[in-house]
Amino acid sequence: MATTVHVKVYDARIAAAFMPGGMVYGQMRSTSRLNRAVAKAKAPVRTGAMRDSIDSDVQASGAFRTTYRVGVGTDHARFVLGGTTGPIRPRGEYLRVRPAPNSWYGVPVFRRSVRGQAANNFLGESLVSTFALRGLL
Repeated sequence: MATTVHVKVYDARIAAAFMPGGMVYGQMRSTSRLNRAVAKAKAPVRTGAMRDSIDSDVQASGAFRTTYRVGVGTDHARFVLGGTTGPIRPRGEYLRVRPAPNSWYGVPVFRRSVRGQAANNFLGESLVSTFALRGLL
């Protein structure tokens, strides 16, 4: 004997889950906040400006789609994340360099060149850590 099953799909109700107030949207907001917290914990700190500028937002970006973004709002973040190649030389005669914390230099110093910095992709690492905490890896 053949059995027939009828399934009704309510697209509007599924789409509502992806909108603000919906279940999927709420999970994305929760994950973005966790990702932001992990990124702040992993961020290198010299003055705290970069760490303090890390922010996240969630957007419903169409039917059945929600995205979140975690970003850094300082100008020098791209050099920290991507690194620099050295030596770095000035356009003029000298570079004005702020000394490292706790160095014996008390004021900015002048250099003809400085070494490059290795990349520190703490945002990518925070994403992997967040997904691992959520059981998504």
